[in-house]
Amino acid sequence: MRNKRYWGLGVLVVLIIVSGVFWLIDYRADMKQFDTELDEANRKLEVRNKTKNTPKVISDDVKSIRESAENITKGTDEPDNVAQTVQTSSNPMFASGVPEHLQCPEQWRGKYAREIKTSRSEISRIMRPRIDEILSKYNPERPLTEVWPLFIEAEKYYYANADPELADPGQGAGRLDWVYQNKLDFPEVFVLGNIDTDRYVTMRQVAIGRWEPDLNLHILQDGRKFRAKTGYNYEEIMENIDVNGKGGFFTGSSIKFGHSGRDAEVVKIYLSDTSDEELEQLGGWNFNIDPYATGIYTLPKDATERVLEMNRNTSNLKEK
Repeated sequence: MRNKRYWGLGVLVVLIIVSGVFWLIDYRADMKQFDTELDEANRKLEVRNKTKNTPKVISDDVKSIRESAENITKGTDEPDNVAQTVQTSSNPMFASGVPEHLQCPEQWRGKYAREIKTSRSEISRIMRPRIDEILSKYNPERPLTEVWPLFIEAEKYYYANADPELADPGQGAGRLDWVYQNKLDFPEVFVLGNIDTDRYVTMRQVAIGRWEPDLNLHILQDGRKFRAKTGYNYEEIMENIDVNGKGGFFTGSSIKFGHSGRDAEVVKIYLSDTSDEELEQLGGWNFNIDPYATGIYTLPKDATERVLEMNRNTSNLKEK
């Protein structure tokens, strides 16, 4: 009887030990899985923290652009002869350095348009002859498919590093030295902004992520999609098929839309009479498609000369 009691006790002890071993194995497996998940979570957090406010560098050209943007403010508190030796440009025609007389004016360095006391006419007076020389002597006239993506990456960098209280929606986040740096780095984009102005202004904001690409999308009453064109407002008119007492159709619902200001020309769209092809001709650009990066749009061969002529005409008007 005593032996049976010891035998039963032994079996119980063995069961307890075996259960403990299995529990320990499961526990270690759970802890290993937990440690793995924790390590992965920490890794993702570290990566996210590193990249949260840091734009992605996509090429050596972008790195050069960012170095130019950073160097432009160095030496601001130093003597003029030191400050005027630091500016560089990613523009290949400035490979040997930006000539001293074309470097950023000292009073613009680190300053935003919102805080500088110089009038806009004074800024224009200083800028105009510089632009003339940059376009005449230092415009490599690269394809937009090459230069536009670099310009957009530079703009993203400027916005990510701008003072949020002083930045504005303009180019270079409204910081005058960054605006000027863009003119040195991308004279082709300056020309573009003066030739294809309306589309350029919106496409830049979309490309840098500040505006949604469907900002001009409107769904008409008959379900068709329509994209408003800058410079116009629209009135869509749905005509009823009923006939009035005089035997003529009468107008049904009418909806006005657009985002071009109160004084913009109004285009009336009679839905029953407007084909899909005509509707597309009346509308504006689909900003989900970048015309400059894709090569859909190319600058005219005389684009630079046209902008120079515009600049000369503006100068003549100012002098009169």
